[in-house]
Amino acid sequence: KRTLDSEINLNSVLKEVGGFYQTIVKSFDITLDFACEDNIEYKIKQIDFESIVINMITNAFEQVKGREIRKITITIYQSTSHLIIYFEDSGAGITEGKEKEIFRPFETTKENGIGLGLNIVKDIVEKYHGEISVKRSETLFGAKFIVILPKGDE
Repeated sequence: KRTLDSEINLNSVLKEVGGFYQTIVKSFDITLDFACEDNIEYKIKQIDFESIVINMITNAFEQVKGREIRKITITIYQSTSHLIIYFEDSGAGITEGKEKEIFRPFETTKENGIGLGLNIVKDIVEKYHGEISVKRSETLFGAKFIVILPKGDE
């Protein structure tokens, strides 16, 4: 998982990582859904992709567990030049004006949070020459994190 970047099947890894979370999220009556085509391959260290998914699910879990509607979705699709990943939740969303601050180290809204999860995700995404941003989810009305990673060797 830590070896040189190689093509990994994102759907397989997403299902594997998500499977670990299904028991805990179900115990909190949280729905965790994934949507990813079977054939999406991307050149990335598996541990890096897993770290992105784990940190994003963990953050979303904290945001939705006390809400009336408890839903987290991860959607992965590709264009000809990019891989696009959406992490959406039904939490409170990001306070307007804080969209950039939340990626700084030690920024947290959690009572016992350290504030490194989103910073780790941002560092990994940027290592692969990608971008991460956040806005309000149009469907779940919480946060919608958008990760865009370039395809190819650039």
